[in-house]
Amino acid sequence: MWLRPRNTSNAFCNCLRATVIIPKVTDEIIKDATVVAEKVGLEEDITSMPRIVGKQRHRSNHPAESPSEFWKRSLIIPYLGSVITSLETRFAEENTPSFALSKLHPAQMQTMSVENLTETCETIAQFYNLPNIKIEVELWQQFWHNKPNSTDQTVFDILKEAKTFFPDTEKALKILIALPCTTCTVERSFSSLRRLKTWLRSTMSENRLNGLAMMSVNRKLIHGNLQDFNNKVVEKFLQ
Repeated sequence: MWLRPRNTSNAFCNCLRATVIIPKVTDEIIKDATVVAEKVGLEEDITSMPRIVGKQRHRSNHPAESPSEFWKRSLIIPYLGSVITSLETRFAEENTPSFALSKLHPAQMQTMSVENLTETCETIAQFYNLPNIKIEVELWQQFWHNKPNSTDQTVFDILKEAKTFFPDTEKALKILIALPCTTCTVERSFSSLRRLKTWLRSTMSENRLNGLAMMSVNRKLIHGNLQDFNNKVVEKFLQ
């Protein structure tokens, strides 16, 4: 655990931390990479340093005195910088309301006091324009307090309980369901679009394309309840 000395800046502490950690991480990564490279006969690419020239366009050309120093400057430090930037962006202050929505689940509410939960809902109310959620949240917490197996339920399950008496809480839970945990679902839609929007379907309307894309992305849900899906399609055509 790192302890910051008094009267020192965060920048100095971060530099000190990086000076100690990065060389250690570099040695561990190179050691593991060397073991893998030996199995495929490419150990020389890891243990040797690429030739340094005056002008290089197609690869990194960092000055270094050893292979460890070269890989640290050309690969490890840029990669760690990218990871840190991604984490700072994902957990930035402007994303706090999105993460606060998960506090409406009974598993999260049981570990929070009424004051902390109300304070969290103030952020949600301001960001998503749900003013009544601050009034509903105390009753919402009491509603789930004595219910058995409430922590094991999914967001879809608790959404059913909010439809009648907790309108703003229902809206917040719908937003929580719609938020993607990762970018996989979004990227999967682009892959599906390449298969759907072919030159033979160039005149397809947007409504039809959206429907086919949703069916392609969520095909597991359709296959799991195929008979019901077919019946709904037939009913839609009969209308």
